[in-house]
Amino acid sequence: MSYLDDAAEWERLWNEHRAALLGRRAPLTFDGHGLGLTAHAGEIIGYANVYPAFQQPTRGAWLEQILRAPVTHGSVADALRTRGLQMRCEPGRSLVDGCGLTAARVEFRKQRADGTWLIGVAMNRIGLRSTAARTTSC
Repeated sequence: MSYLDDAAEWERLWNEHRAALLGRRAPLTFDGHGLGLTAHAGEIIGYANVYPAFQQPTRGAWLEQILRAPVTHGSVADALRTRGLQMRCEPGRSLVDGCGLTAARVEFRKQRADGTWLIGVAMNRIGLRSTAARTTSC
């Protein structure tokens, strides 16, 4: 699954995010969350801890690479066929490629001392985090 049409978009996002963490531009994330990266002594350390929004291959080309992958005495497809096995795939989010929505009831709102509004919603933490973020803390 790829959420972007061009790898350059993904790279541009990370370049701008790194610049923000180094204080060279306004933050791209709430409270300047690093998404796995941290600025230290003028350099960025760590690893991006997010789901990759741009990936290749996807869909049919991805499945074709899996089926053509070499295994002992042929390919994955050959191994399945000779053993009489069926491969079943659950399409997951690829069915809704290019769209998405998260909705939740607003439970409360309050303003921090710095003026930033915090909105409490009726949703678990997993649903609340960006689908990109892999970290477990909010």
